[in-house]
Amino acid sequence: MSAGVLVAFALVAVSWLLPRTRRHHHDRIATGVAGCLLAFFYGKAVMAVSFAIGIALWLKYGD
Repeated sequence: MSAGVLVAFALVAVSWLLPRTRRHHHDRIATGVAGCLLAFFYGKAVMAVSFAIGIALWLKYGD
């Protein structure tokens, strides 16, 4: 389950490790933004799936 967060962290880390030249400026920004967006939406997706599973279990087994 933490693989999505690790991939996002790796993308952000790569954005810090790319050479700081004008040629790589857009690559660094795009990689960092992609990592941040992946972490944000992965967290939201995990929360939504967990919520849906919780509701399904609650409906199946009751109170």
